[in-house]
Amino acid sequence: MKNIISECRKNYEERKLKFNYFDRRYNKLKKPNWIKKNDDSRFECIYDEQELLINKGKIVYGRIVQANASLFQPGIFDSPAGIVFSEDYYFNEHVNQLSKVANSLYALKNKQIEDEKLKIFTDAITDETTALYNVQVPKLITSNIAVFYTTIMVHRKHLPARYLKLNWFPVLVLPTQTKAVMILPSKYWSKQLKKIWKI
Repeated sequence: MKNIISECRKNYEERKLKFNYFDRRYNKLKKPNWIKKNDDSRFECIYDEQELLINKGKIVYGRIVQANASLFQPGIFDSPAGIVFSEDYYFNEHVNQLSKVANSLYALKNKQIEDEKLKIFTDAITDETTALYNVQVPKLITSNIAVFYTTIMVHRKHLPARYLKLNWFPVLVLPTQTKAVMILPSKYWSKQLKKIWKI
């Protein structure tokens, strides 16, 4: 796993130095029509601050907690998802541990929770319409490592098969400057990761 994320970082940094018009057009996220039609402001930061992520973002693993079911099959619509991510180097080699955190959070769905630190996640995951950005997951779930839950928009054009064949992928994050997070476009993924995703 460490080699996979390292190669993704290398691919992206090398290409970023010489982005052309077509790269920029491919990288750019465009609001889905359903957002425009409904004047939905929940995801504004993702689109307003994407350039910051593209230019300065750090590449780490993200793991789906919950996503629109339509994203797991071929289709045309882009939809939101809740993910967890961490900047801690531990997860470079242990993405399975990130999966454990995601599964622990998803297990809270539809539960009555009194703990205020957990209730925010329970409410968001159960409601499915609430967008949370970079909220730290309680360390009792993360083995005392800093992990964050956030909302992203899954743009199919940035996935190898244009839908979620797996529930983990590299993402661009920059928590000190923006709460937005985006999937690293698959054009820059390592060969090994693309191969895994096409299984």
